[in-house]
Amino acid sequence: MGGWGWLGLVAMVGTPAAIAQGLHLTYPPRQHRTDAARIFFIGTSPAPVQLNGQPIRQSAAGHFAPSRPLQPGINRFVLRSGSQEVAVTVERTVERLPQTLSDLRRPFPEQAVAVQPGELVCFGVRAMPGAQVQVEIPGIGILPLMAVGDRPELPSNAAVLVGQNQPQPSRTGEYGACRGFAQPQRLTGLVYRTVRGAATAQVVAPGSLEILDPETIEVATVTVPEAIARTGPSTDASRLTPLPQGTQGRVTGRQGDWWRWEYGGWVEAKNVRIGRSPRPPRSVVRGVTTQTAGLWTEVRIPLTVPLPVTVQERPGAVELTVHHATAETDTMKIAPSPILRLVQWEQRTPDRLTYRLEWKGDRLWGYKVRYEGTTLVFSLRHPPQGPITILLDPGHGGPEDLGARGPTGYPEKDVALTLAQQVRDILQREGAIVVMTRTGDDDLWPQQRALRIAEVEPTVALSLHYNALPDAGDAENTQGIGMFWYHRQSHGLAQVLHDRLTRELNRPSYGVFWGNLALARPTVAPSVLLELGFMIHPEEFEWIVSPVAQHQLARAIARITLDWIRQTPDRQQRRSKI
Repeated sequence: MGGWGWLGLVAMVGTPAAIAQGLHLTYPPRQHRTDAARIFFIGTSPAPVQLNGQPIRQSAAGHFAPSRPLQPGINRFVLRSGSQEVAVTVERTVERLPQTLSDLRRPFPEQAVAVQPGELVCFGVRAMPGAQVQVEIPGIGILPLMAVGDRPELPSNAAVLVGQNQPQPSRTGEYGACRGFAQPQRLTGLVYRTVRGAATAQVVAPGSLEILDPETIEVATVTVPEAIARTGPSTDASRLTPLPQGTQGRVTGRQGDWWRWEYGGWVEAKNVRIGRSPRPPRSVVRGVTTQTAGLWTEVRIPLTVPLPVTVQERPGAVELTVHHATAETDTMKIAPSPILRLVQWEQRTPDRLTYRLEWKGDRLWGYKVRYEGTTLVFSLRHPPQGPITILLDPGHGGPEDLGARGPTGYPEKDVALTLAQQVRDILQREGAIVVMTRTGDDDLWPQQRALRIAEVEPTVALSLHYNALPDAGDAENTQGIGMFWYHRQSHGLAQVLHDRLTRELNRPSYGVFWGNLALARPTVAPSVLLELGFMIHPEEFEWIVSPVAQHQLARAIARITLDWIRQTPDRQQRRSKI
């Protein structure tokens, strides 16, 4: 991962372990903006270093990583080492309360919004505390707004990585009121006004509000291989099960470039086609069959229209829910399978049909979902037989994506590739087939790497990274090995890698995280993103770039991965001797 808070970083790239000549600052850039309450300084010098006149701790190799608090606004820092000096300006941005009547922020709607008749619509604006605030809705009238009051705000998801994820006090000057609309209509030009004494100010909301006609049925159809569904109309909202190409669902709302589907998911407009329909997408389900197809067992569910699905991994089973489907099932034919033990269905609500697919063995090896016409095909991966295929993804790469950087400026992309090549060679000597997402300094998007996993369908996929922190982190005192997993089938591998690497190599633990990361999300195989130490920690950086330590780490990763794969009932005696 290595890039938390590191975008836009400007630094000289150094050799792995050698100290740059003289004072060298890797991070932050000379001019930097952040909303964090503190900032760390990553660099190195062969001589003692002072930060704003105060000596800072350095490793035996001369590396440093102190943190300093930031005041709102401009903060100036000077690092000195001997006759050398580096000046840094850090601006801490803090959203302040509106101070004047005319300072009206974020009037709703800021974009096109569509809702159902009767659905509660909440109007709001941020305005000067103590003012009287109202919104004039053309053709409807004036709606007074009330001060919402001070409410705590949640920090970003990255705050979990530095142990600062608790709600924080916040004053926003927010005013709001909610009401519903019974009749279909389109409202534009909403005017927000503030009044204090004889003074007034106003602003017109830039968006529109549409109350949809319930008798007009609009249907969205997925036009891309896989559409990401989310819990809300933003990429900040959590992911739901992706919708396969061809999936159809009734549209019940809109916010900007996002469409809300009847089952509850939100999908970006660019991934769907909208059309009219005489009826909403619905289907019954009758006969269900299973069959083996190569390394997979397929559960085939015939529908009359491709419907939205969600997948949930459970202990010993996968639950596949088909939305807007009703069972008329009297017969299912379940073929013999190396992985599938039992198929059961349950009509949990009149609009949700759930299939429980119980699998054999102690772990799930992968799954995928697609539509063939209107038939839903859910495939379960068989346990590995024959040669093992392991995909290795060396993180980052290319001139623009260096990843994290150590005190000397040495980039994560280089050490990740060096390690991956060593792991590859060891695995190949053990008879494994190894696929690398990159073998050189290639610039690949995370989605390209994830697509490669889907194409290869390996036994397991490992994405190799080294770590950094957001600005608010404590770089000087944070180190250790961490693992990120997304699907339950990957948790066991992530935990074993973490536990054995920290124990066998005597390394600190950063932790095991559930993480919404592109290289942890593939479902066709257990997929884990490994964070193998902090590039920004003065002493851990030296361990990371040590050739002896790299070889030990590569051997351990290869050995632990093969042991985990082989420790299935028919492979218990094949523990690796690497």
